Formats: sequence, C-alpha cells, structure tokens
Amino acid sequence: MQRQDKRIQIMKDALPLKAIFTMSIPVILGMMVNVIYNLVDTWFIGIMGDELQLAASNFCTPIFVIVMAVASLIGTGGALSGVHKISYLFR
Repeated sequence: MQRQDKRIQIMKDALPLKAIFTMSIPVILGMMVNVIYNLVDTWFIGIMGDELQLAASNFCTPIFVIVMAVASLIGTGGALSGVHKISYLFR
C-alpha cells in the first residue's frame, strides 16, 4: 500500500517532467527485456542457417516493437485515468 501511495504522491506533487521519467522507467525496462529476448531468439534462428526464417524474424521485430509501444501507451494512459478518477472520488 505504501508503494502505491508513493506513486500517487509523485503524480500529485512532482514536476511533470520528473513524474513522466519516474513512471516511464518500468515501461522502458520491460521493453528492453523484450528486445533482448528477440535478439537471443534471432541468434538461435541464425544458428539454424535458414535465411528465410531469419528474414521472417527480422521482418516481424519492428512490428512487434510497435505493438508493444502501443500496448504500453494504452496501459499507462489507462492507469493514469484510473488514478485521476480515484483522486476525484477522495476529494
């Protein structure tokens, strides 16, 4: 509960730029883990020696990154919308 209070406190009292950077760190780390996963996956596909499989993996990586970015955007926006509604209820 204290961790959630800290996040709400950051959104209420911190400067907007600091709040954005503080709240975006988990999203950035999650996307980095996904990119590392895709790099390792591409490496294992490259070991098999089939150029078509490697080309398919490289073709789908940007699409995957765009989908992850949109999902993070919607998830973060939904969470912020929920915080605003909750803070409105407790005024």
